[in-house]
Amino acid sequence: MSAPRVPADETAERTGIQVDGYKIKAHLRPVETGEPTHETWAEVAQSVNAKLKSIAVDSVGLVADVVEGSRRIIRGLADIPAAVARRIDRAHEKADRVEALEQVKVESRALPPPSPADAMNYVKEFLLGLQAQGKTVGIRDLEDGRVAIVIVKPEDQQFAAEVVAKALPGPGQPPVKKKRQSRRKQGPE
Repeated sequence: MSAPRVPADETAERTGIQVDGYKIKAHLRPVETGEPTHETWAEVAQSVNAKLKSIAVDSVGLVADVVEGSRRIIRGLADIPAAVARRIDRAHEKADRVEALEQVKVESRALPPPSPADAMNYVKEFLLGLQAQGKTVGIRDLEDGRVAIVIVKPEDQQFAAEVVAKALPGPGQPPVKKKRQSRRKQGPE
């Protein structure tokens, strides 16, 4: 097979690369860089030397530009107008005063007690957290109006139930009176 003949005047247009893969033909031409084609090795050496000089100068210039740009950004951020700076200072002073007052309240324990609803919510959240950890939580009303909360590990649940039944009788059950044991060491008889 012979290649199709191209007239001489079209040869100048088709100096690019021709791809013939999968029966597709594309006429690709390299992008022109704007540099003339070098005729001699002396011209090539001069061109390479000029490019190396450009790389050396531009790489050092890049570092200098990055440092200078960083300085400009920092100076721009640091150049806050005086009115804004005063407003920020006043806000800091106000926050410090409020914090000092709260600290005095905490130290003197002059905090108001939480509302009953807040206290109940806190206790509920605490007990739900313990149940989520796998602990058994029981609440018993005592005869004198108090409430007992019993928290037990699952493996100790049966033993704890017996102890709680003896120590904390429910409403309507008579309290169990314990015999007090003497802690004195008894000597040999």
